[in-house]
Amino acid sequence: MLEHCGPSTASTVVPDILNAAGQGMQSEEAMVRQASVYGLGLCARFGGPSFGDDVASQVLPQLMNYVRYWKSDSIRNVEALENDNVDAPTDCAISAVCSVASHRPNVANEQVWAEWLSWLPLDSAAGDRLEAMDVHKVLLDQTEKNNQQLLGANNERLPAILSVLARAVRGIPLQNILTSANYDEGDDVSLMHPTDVVRLGVMVRKIAENENGKKVLQSLNQEDQMSLQNLK
Repeated sequence: MLEHCGPSTASTVVPDILNAAGQGMQSEEAMVRQASVYGLGLCARFGGPSFGDDVASQVLPQLMNYVRYWKSDSIRNVEALENDNVDAPTDCAISAVCSVASHRPNVANEQVWAEWLSWLPLDSAAGDRLEAMDVHKVLLDQTEKNNQQLLGANNERLPAILSVLARAVRGIPLQNILTSANYDEGDDVSLMHPTDVVRLGVMVRKIAENENGKKVLQSLNQEDQMSLQNLK
């Protein structure tokens, strides 16, 4: 209803989603957690005034704490024993974080964007590949928009951003596939939408037009440089 019936439904739907998601994030069932954090992302995107800065300022720390908890090796490794899609709920939570930060920028400071960047790329074969593609699209969007809270002082995080995008272009790493029960030979490993790959190529060429940009690109490791140089 929230996603497809327009903003007129938000005042009715958002409070129920917030209540259900708050409980669902604590569930032992991975699919319930995934649905819950995904719902919070939808609230940020489609909630309008019903998901204002006051609500967003409460939801954002909850999502970030969720990601920190489930990305910790000790917790994730135990969960992985019973869940082939162990990283999918976390990928959706990371996506929800950037939805809140993008649509309610007043509640997202530089530290939020920097930590979000540190979680990327989403390249686990036990994750949500389609959600990963959307997250990498947001990273590209925000870089194109010159989001200084993401880029940092003097664009200090631009090399890290380009490295993430280069890795996303390459897709899910082979070593991640080999340790996953989710992938068979021939499965799609893409982590960026084709149109975003084209956009990235345009952005890289613009960056390379000046000396500072060339230095940034040359600071990347050889594999990342080759991935970006090979873009059409």
